[in-house]
Order: sequence, then structure tokens, then C-alpha cells
Amino acid sequence: MSVMRAPEIPEMWADPDRMLTVEDMEDMPDDEFRYELDDGMLIVSPAPSLPHQIAVTQLAVVLAAVCPPG
Repeated sequence: MSVMRAPEIPEMWADPDRMLTVEDMEDMPDDEFRYELDDGMLIVSPAPSLPHQIAVTQLAVVLAAVCPPG
């Protein structure tokens, strides 16, 4: 199991009293992490792994097949 390093966050985003905006999100790096805003708070998580994505896709196919119309 590998340990993922935490992304380097600009110092201005480390201020807990500052609400982030969509404009702030435009400056986020394009790396292996997922960046989200939740009421102005930055949430950083690793991207889903390939096995996770495969499992989600297979589950969606099974559920769609048994889901009643409407």
C-alpha cells in the first residue's frame, strides 16, 4: 500500500476564516487529487482508483437493468 503525499496548498488558502471562491478553484493544480468546494471550504481527496471506477460502472449497469421504468 502506498502513501499519498498531501498537495501543497498556497498559504492564502490555509486561512480558516477565508471563504474560497470558484475563481480560487481555477488556480488549483492539475494533479492526481480531486479538489472540491463545500460552502467555501476546500476539500482535497485522491482520485478514485481504476478498480473503484470499474466497480461503480458495473453496479450502475446492474441497477439500471433491474430498475423499473420511471
